[in-house]
Amino acid sequence: MKMLKIGDKLVLGAVSGLIGNIPKVIICDYFAKKGWVEISCPERSAKLIVRPKEVNTSKGRLVGYITDSVMSSLLGIAFIYGLSISGKKNAMVKGVFAGVPSYIFLSALTALVGRFEGEKETRLSPGTVLNKFIFASIHGAVTCYVASKLGKPELFADNNSVLLNETKTSNKIKNFGAYLSK
Repeated sequence: MKMLKIGDKLVLGAVSGLIGNIPKVIICDYFAKKGWVEISCPERSAKLIVRPKEVNTSKGRLVGYITDSVMSSLLGIAFIYGLSISGKKNAMVKGVFAGVPSYIFLSALTALVGRFEGEKETRLSPGTVLNKFIFASIHGAVTCYVASKLGKPELFADNNSVLLNETKTSNKIKNFGAYLSK
């Protein structure tokens, strides 16, 4: 049975980001239930757009899961553009290293929104942040792995003849420049 390959970067990124979000949310929710983190990933996402007193209501939690999924899809799109430039070789490793900066960016956004909303404390404990780094790395690794398997080969630099031809062309230009300087 032949697997369907996705040829559109936006669709591939959104789908991969959603799939990558599943293990991240499951692990994050588990850690939150155990008390190992102060706030779950969907709760943190809900705080971006829901009043703080309504975050832990059923509707607030639903908004949190939806918001977290949308942000994961957007990050998935960004990861795909990175893979399309760098290639899909070692995709999981690239995802791990892209996950942490993406979490830092989203945390800064959350803190900024919290300040506008008048929230006094938007910072988390170091232990929670270290765990969130792990969750973000899991999201990045799974997202990039899924993308490398679901994406058409021509979307990635290591399989893209146009990008490979650009490299050959740039080498010819360098050789011509060396020839002229003789």
